[in-house]
This record gives sequence, structure tokens and C-alpha cells, in this order.
Amino acid sequence: MAAGRHRDAWMLFGAADRSTSVRLALASCLAVLGAALQGLAPLALKHLVDGFASAGAARRTLVFAALYLAILGCGRLFGQAQAYAFATADQRLQQRFSAASFVRLLHLPLRFHLERPAGSLVQTQALALQGIRLVITHATLTLLPIVIQALVMATVVVSLFDVKIWLVVGAAIAAYSGLFAIGMWRLDDPTRKALTGQVQASGFFADGLANVEGVKAAAAEARLGDRYRVLAVEGEERWRLCHARRFETGIGATLIFVTTLTGVLLLGTSALSAGRITVGDFVLLNAYLVQIVQPLEMAGFALRDLAQGAHGLAKWSEILRVPPEGGEGFAPAGGKAGFSASGRPAPSIRFERVCFAYEPGRPVLTDVDLDIPSGGVIAVVGPSGSGKSSLIRLVLRHYTPTSGRILVDGIPVEQIDPHTLRRGIALVTQDLVLFNDTLRQNLMFARPEASQAALAAALSAAQLDDLVARLPHGLETPVGERGLKLSGGEKQRVSIARAILQDASVLILDEATSALDAETERMVAAPLVRSRQGRTTLIITHRLALAAHADAILLLRDGRVIERGAHGALLAAGGSYAQLWRRQARDEMIHPDLPGLSGSAAGAEWSARSVSATGAAMGAPTRAPPRR
Repeated sequence: MAAGRHRDAWMLFGAADRSTSVRLALASCLAVLGAALQGLAPLALKHLVDGFASAGAARRTLVFAALYLAILGCGRLFGQAQAYAFATADQRLQQRFSAASFVRLLHLPLRFHLERPAGSLVQTQALALQGIRLVITHATLTLLPIVIQALVMATVVVSLFDVKIWLVVGAAIAAYSGLFAIGMWRLDDPTRKALTGQVQASGFFADGLANVEGVKAAAAEARLGDRYRVLAVEGEERWRLCHARRFETGIGATLIFVTTLTGVLLLGTSALSAGRITVGDFVLLNAYLVQIVQPLEMAGFALRDLAQGAHGLAKWSEILRVPPEGGEGFAPAGGKAGFSASGRPAPSIRFERVCFAYEPGRPVLTDVDLDIPSGGVIAVVGPSGSGKSSLIRLVLRHYTPTSGRILVDGIPVEQIDPHTLRRGIALVTQDLVLFNDTLRQNLMFARPEASQAALAAALSAAQLDDLVARLPHGLETPVGERGLKLSGGEKQRVSIARAILQDASVLILDEATSALDAETERMVAAPLVRSRQGRTTLIITHRLALAAHADAILLLRDGRVIERGAHGALLAAGGSYAQLWRRQARDEMIHPDLPGLSGSAAGAEWSARSVSATGAAMGAPTRAPPRR
């Protein structure tokens, strides 16, 4: 627990480097000097007023007038310098904290992000930034100067006024303390609910914008707008309650101020009439009363703001307690654990009786055994929901198996640094998310040091040359938010080009051609197959023509492997895979006139025809099958 709090403190305030600390210290010193001058200014004013009331004190009056003006002028000058020092320190601290927070969020596990809208994380960080600003502002510019100012005033006037006056002031201090303590207690729950609602509304806001294409396709703009309006109204009501509680506290503070001022004026007037104090003392008393009451109110409101800031920091602190991938101070295994994309043989990947469930009681994978030798190719096919994509998430260490283990080159995947692991894997998915940047930057995202020649080769292999030629600015054309300026097929070809450019030692194809038409699929299948040479390849697909290139095929159903073997052997067996092939051949017109399987000879014939079909897909000349 202590270590966790220490880590939180470092993340919250450790972003302050030497420059930030110096500027904050300078702002604190200037604030202290300004507070001391504010405490001394009424004393100079007292002597100035007494000088006016005394005959023949013109010279003394002039001195104190000059002193009074100098104190006020220096106080304002210190205030301007303090504002500059604090503002520059605050901006530097904000940007360093934001950068550190961004990196921290990126290092959190994928399951963490899948369970939270990105917009809510952005809002939570914004609340944390606001909390830091409130804490530092009041600690530097409010609470410390108030203490200094109070000490100066107490030192000056303790011997000048009757004890009755300070009993009144002491009662006012006690009343203020009780009022603000009750006010903070009454604000605690409403503030927490208001901030929670603000995070939820921001998450919904960002989610709607991230999926704007789907929203427009469903003509759901008004419906989502109404849902967000409901969240906004709920947030308004919650904040209205907070402001009402603050208003009530403010009314109480005003009543205490008026009561205290009335008592002090009565006592001061009585003392002045009795000759116990001078006119200057009376002016000093009233000036100090205003100065001491105002800081007390500021201190109370500062504590209230600090409570709000603490709630924002508490929400961010919950995120900071989520350990990053690999854990704190993770030390990867030695040897081959740090495999790279080139310069060594491709690693083997092995699943041993792997079971996995996202939630207890809902298994996704059950006793899965899978062995991909170094440089081998395995395809996994099966219906939607059979657990195919979960295999990829387990290989990439986004999740941990419920039981069983996964080995990479004989080393348990949990012992491999996740970043080293993923740098050695090129992933081609059907749902590639692109950054709102140029096409070039998106292509080189996984390998920014790639040469222009390598980039050109990847573009050609993925059949992107025509697209680049048509774009108004070629590779420098922005692709839009999440790549919305590109079609689904174009985004998938970008994913393929990126994987080829990455030149990793492991290639994973997750429905890599699902968004491509038949002709484009035939054109990009060849570079995909060529790119697998010398690499360990895992193919996840429902396109059996692509799976046919694998050394072995696994058929998943309900998270279990029900069939495995080479393409030809599975066809000859006449089982579920063969039925799936026949159905897909009929639906996609691969070989509409293929006969049903009746034995090994028919299976061999079908296998031979499938090879012929594969050759056509790879660009070999062939005669199109007749249509029925």
C-alpha cells in the first residue's frame, strides 16, 4: 500500500523537473513577500492618518505616505512576478504530467482499455490536471500567504488593541472553521457524483464522435443527441446542487463577517471615544479586520476546492494503481525471449491445453493444443464466436490463459517482455484503425526507419500503387479520423502493406482479406504467401482458399479443436471441414460443379482441383469454370 501511494505521489507531482520546482519556489517566495507587505500596508496607513491628525508632522506624514505607496506598489509588482512564475511552472507541470500520463495509459493492458471508454479516460485525466492545479495554486498562492499575513498582523496588533476585540476575532475564526468544515462535508457526496457524471458524459461524447460514420449510416444523430442531452441535464442538476451548497456556505460566511465587523466596530468606536486608541489605530483595526476575514474566507473556499481537486486526483489514482503490462519493474527472460524481426530464425509457437474465458463461467477456449514450428504455417478456421480471435489476443499477451500455457521458442509467454514480443509480430487485421495522419505515417507506423525502397516494395505488393497515384497529395494525403477517408478494402491493403514493411519474424493474418473483393484478394494473396517464407505464420480466416496454403489447418467450434490436418487430408476425411469447403465453394462459386466426397479418390481429385483453384488465385492462367 505504501509503495502504491508513493508511486501515485510520483505520478501526480513527480513530473515537476528542476525548472518547474525553481519557478514554483520563486512564486511561493513572491507570494510570501506580497502577503507580508499586505500585512504591513495598514500599519503605514495608520501612521499616515495619525500624521494628518498631528500638528507639525508634515515631514513625518510625507515619509509614511511614500512608504505606504511603496509598499502597495511593491506588493502589486510582486504579484505580477509571482503570477508569471507560477503560470510558467504550471504550464510546464501540466504538459509533463500529460505526457507521463499518456505513456502510462498506453502501457496499461488491453483489457483495461476495452472496459473503459476512451472519452472517460480523457475526462478523468482532465479532472486530475484540474486537481493538480487547484492543489498547487492554493498551496502556493493561498494557504501559505494567508499564514504569513496572519502572523504579521498578529505580531503588529497584539499589543495595540483590547483583548475583547481579539476574542471577537477568535470567535469569528472558530465560526469560519466550523462553517467550512460542515460545508466541505456537505459537498463531498454531490461533488463526487457530479464528477462521475461528467466522466460518463465525456465518454459517451467521445464514443459518438469515434463512431460517427455508423451513427450517420443509421440516421441516429438525433437519437444519440437526445441521449447525450439527458446525460448533460443530469450533470447540470448535480452541479447545481454543488453550487447551491457553496452558495449556502457563502451566505453563512457573509453573516459571520457582518456580525464580526459589527462587534469590532462597536468595540473600536468605544475605545476611540475613551481615548484608548487613535484614529489611525481605528483605521488599522478595520483594515486588519477586512484583511483577516477575507483570507479566512479564501482559506475556507480553498479547502473546498482542494476537496474537489482531491476527488479528481482520486479517480486518476485508481487508474495509476492498475499495473502496467509486465508489472512494475518487469525483467524479461534472457536467451531467445527477446527475439527480433530479423537476424535469427523465426520462433516456434505452442499452445498446450489452453483454456480461456473473458468472464467466469463463459469459456471461450477449452483444451486447445496448437503447434507452429519455426517457419511453419498454421490456419485456424471456424464459425464466428468459436474463439479464433482470442488465440491472437493470447499470443500477443493482451490476456492470460485461464489454464494451460503458451510457449514461444520454448519460453512461457508470461516471461517475455510484451513490447519485445509484439515488435516481432506483424499483425494484419480486418479492422485496422488508422491515425488521423498522412498515409505515409500510417504505413511506417510499425517501422519508422524503413527505407523508401522498402516502402515502395510494400506498396506494390499490397496493390496500393494505384491508390497512391489517385490521391491528391500521394503518400502525404491525410486519411482522416480512424481512416474514414479510405474504403474498407483500402484500409485492409494498408494493413497488409504495413505488415510486409514491418518484416517481422512472426506473421498473423486475422481475416486479412475479408474486406477485399475476389479480384483484389487474388492479387494480394501472392505477396502475403511470399511474405510468410522464413516466418512463423498464423492465419485466422473464414476464406478457406487462403487457409489451403497452410501446412496444417485447425477447425474450431465452440472453443474446441474438432478437426486438424492438411487441407487435402481434411477434404479426404469428409468431415466438418469438407462440408464447410463444399458450402463455401457453392456460395462463392469457387468450383460450383464439384462433386460430393465419396472416398479418398474423390478427396484426392477435390484436393487437386483446390490446388488448381489456388494456382488461379495466385495469378496462374486458368480457364474460368462454366456458370450454371
